[in-house]
This record gives sequence, C-alpha cells and structure tokens, in this order.
Amino acid sequence: MEAKQPSSSHLNAPVFYGSAVIILALVIYSVAFQSHAQTLFGDTQAWIIANVSWLYILAVALILLMVVLLAFSRYGDIKLGPDHSEPDYSALTWFAMLFSAGMGIGLLPRSLLELHPRGRLVRWQPIEADLAAAPTLLVRRRDAPVHGALERLLELLQATA
Repeated sequence: MEAKQPSSSHLNAPVFYGSAVIILALVIYSVAFQSHAQTLFGDTQAWIIANVSWLYILAVALILLMVVLLAFSRYGDIKLGPDHSEPDYSALTWFAMLFSAGMGIGLLPRSLLELHPRGRLVRWQPIEADLAAAPTLLVRRRDAPVHGALERLLELLQATA
C-alpha cells in the first residue's frame, strides 16, 4: 500500500466555488439586464462614495502608518532573498521608482479624469504612434497653465493630426 503524497497545491473549495458562483451570477445579471445593472451599480457606487468614502481614507491612512512602523521597527531589516545577494538598485532609486509608479498609476489618472463638481475640466488627446512607444493619451486640465515643453508637444500633436 502506497502512502498518499501531500498535494503541492491546495484548492480551498468553499472559497473558490463560492467566489466563482458570485462572479458568474454578477456577469450573467450584467449581460442579461444591462440597463438595470448599470443603474444599480451606479447608484451603489454613488451611495458608497457619499456614505463610506471615509472608510477608504481611514484604511489607506492605517496601512500607510503600519508600513512606516514596520519599516522603522526591527522587521524593517529583514533581507528579502539569499544572505549573499546584493540589491540591484540603491534605496534612493527604489524610492524614486515606487514614487513614480504611485504617481502614474494612482494619483494622476484619478485626479485628472474624474468629474469635477463644476463640470468636465479635463481634455485629452491621443498621441500618434510615431510619437509614442506605447498607446498614450495626453491628459491635462483645461484651465492649467501650459509649460513651454507641453506647448511644443501640443504643437507637434496638432501638426500630426
């Protein structure tokens, strides 16, 4: 008789199948009743923003506080990787990369593309493929002062359009 080998991957069946049923039900509902789903999800989002947006701000503040406390505690010195490995980048370079990623992913799109109470204050213009290495959208506030470099870029975009 052979002993059973423990499986290297474990499927938590209640969590997986429960999540799959909920997701599938939401997808079917959204496809079958598009206008009702759009209204329901829009109203739900508006209620969340109006009533519990403070919870999001509190969660972000607590997570930031926890990260800072961990960084300055004894756990901040734990080395990730083998003992003999050296970091590829300096701490300042890592900070700059993380800051840039945070600005690019979180702050800039949300601050520029969201609706403003006084109406839409942003405009965007696709940047042509010969000027951008990846699909790029130039987003800026309508009432923001235009820097000389941005003014030149806008001239280039208008010339290619």
